[in-house]
Amino acid sequence: MPPPIHIESLLLQLPGVTADESRQLAQQVAQILAEDARPRPYPQQIGALNVRIEIPTGLPRDRLAHEIAAAIAARLP
Repeated sequence: MPPPIHIESLLLQLPGVTADESRQLAQQVAQILAEDARPRPYPQQIGALNVRIEIPTGLPRDRLAHEIAAAIAARLP
């Protein structure tokens, strides 16, 4: 079984999104990352990962978490 994913901190800066919405979105992103994680043979620690993405205007909130998770996953070693 692959090691579990542990996200110590996930900071989202999204214009027009409240702090509560941001926390909920961060939880959704973390859940998506955990569900879609590819197996790793050993634990890895990644210091910080800065990911900037452009979100299309009008993107539904349910797709937003998936877009953010995909951008993060693409940058993982």
